[in-house]
Amino acid sequence: VCDIDIEVIAMYLDQDWQRFFLPTLEAAGIAVSLVGRDVEPGLMTTDLHPAAPRLETALARHLPAELTHVASYARLFLDRQPDIVHLWLDEVNVKAGLAAALTGVSRIVLSMRSVNPTHFVFYQPYMKAGYQVLLERAQVLALNNSQVGAEDYASWLGLDPGGITVIRNGVDFDQIATAPSTGGRGRGYRTSH
Repeated sequence: VCDIDIEVIAMYLDQDWQRFFLPTLEAAGIAVSLVGRDVEPGLMTTDLHPAAPRLETALARHLPAELTHVASYARLFLDRQPDIVHLWLDEVNVKAGLAAALTGVSRIVLSMRSVNPTHFVFYQPYMKAGYQVLLERAQVLALNNSQVGAEDYASWLGLDPGGITVIRNGVDFDQIATAPSTGGRGRGYRTSH
């Protein structure tokens, strides 16, 4: 058995729908923290890392306003010194991915879902350039939960079609088997398949 420290960091836990995963993680003994959204200049100190003040200054001077959360993630990564950062969804993939790369995290996993973000209202222009910069780095691995999604992201980013690894969503069949039936349709489908 490996002794691995796992921590889940969230940027938003204000609404019930943003906390849907908390009971499962708490039952497993996995710590959940909230990343600070507002990193004011001067908060990164040499207590975190000797390079922290220089990194903070560079981020404040050169990042556009829509990427200010990169500094929040950088502060967190300098404090925690993770070996692996596993990220989910486009905004966090890019912002926290850039922070992980800037702070020297040795392995960064970007988990994409569905098709590329230009198909959705939350798309931001920085996402494409951010992904392209990250995917040039050897320590970055890109995942998608479907072949169609992986191919769509690869085409959008100008990558080799095999540049994004597909890991399909898992299904907890024990939970499905014990769930109460909502009618004959579900039961009929299960017996026919």
